[in-house]
Amino acid sequence: MKGRQAVAVCVLLVGASGASAHDGGVTGHAALTVADNVLRYELTLSALPEPVLAASSGDTARGLARARDAVRTGLAIRNAGEPCAAASASATPPTAARASVQITVDFVCAGAITSIALRDDSFDRFGADLHVLGRATAVGATQTFTLADEAREVQLNFAAVGAAPRAASGFGAFFVLGIEHILLGYDHLLFLFALLLAPARWQAVVKIVTAFTLAHSVTLALTALDVLRLPSVLVEAVIAASIAYVAAENLWARNPLSRRVWVTPLFGLVHGCGFASVLRDIGLPAGGLWPALIGFNVGVEAGQIAVILLVLPLLHGIRRLPRATGVSAMLSAGVCTVGVWLLLERVV
Repeated sequence: MKGRQAVAVCVLLVGASGASAHDGGVTGHAALTVADNVLRYELTLSALPEPVLAASSGDTARGLARARDAVRTGLAIRNAGEPCAAASASATPPTAARASVQITVDFVCAGAITSIALRDDSFDRFGADLHVLGRATAVGATQTFTLADEAREVQLNFAAVGAAPRAASGFGAFFVLGIEHILLGYDHLLFLFALLLAPARWQAVVKIVTAFTLAHSVTLALTALDVLRLPSVLVEAVIAASIAYVAAENLWARNPLSRRVWVTPLFGLVHGCGFASVLRDIGLPAGGLWPALIGFNVGVEAGQIAVILLVLPLLHGIRRLPRATGVSAMLSAGVCTVGVWLLLERVV
């Protein structure tokens, strides 16, 4: 029974990831900045949500206008109980080097901003597949928050933030942001899952995961610090290709582990650029930059380790099944299919 449950959980993992991709799931990164009585809300979307494109008949310009209006009218902000007024809104289209869309809305509050109650009803127009990771900055310190269709409200106390030590606030807030980013990043999780599907002793797993970690840590830091900048379209396409390649290698290679030690860090370098996209979109704090960067990276690793510790026992249960080879091949084929679909979607 345990083996069957393990198979079911793994199939659901692949199926959920595929469904998320096919439903047009979109990741959002929000940067909320406070200056006196003005609050600026900048939302970066990895792509225009499918419901917005459908309502715009696929026209990007109309879709941008709809997305801008969705944020402007759907976002309700109250400062110390008093409503803040949306003063201006703009939408920046994607470019050849940047596939994301940025929407900016400025809110003016009656007095100095101390505590914010934020409600986001733009999900009514964006759809339930959107998940937003956010960073709020005031007085040089940082808080993080998340928004989703089922969790539309957040409370932010800026008086408490301003009194907090900058370094501690930066590390802790970005540590949480790193965990949330890896848990919501289904493409990174699929890559890890594909890596772990190949039978291996725990020593080999440690080597592969360590190689991946070291590689993506380097490019994460370089990209976040703007030392390295690759087109986001290229990064996202290579990440999708890495999923398809590793899963396919599980199917045709007699000994896939013989190449994993050097293939994994190569792909890890690109995944690091993907991890850094959230930091580039919402920005690193000017004060406490290094604690924030280290906190985010440690958070990514903590989330990654948690996922590995969850998946390895399930895969161990699968390998004890009478038809373990066939089940593993089926899972690898499923992951490969999702990877190819993502590649085509991101390239085309």
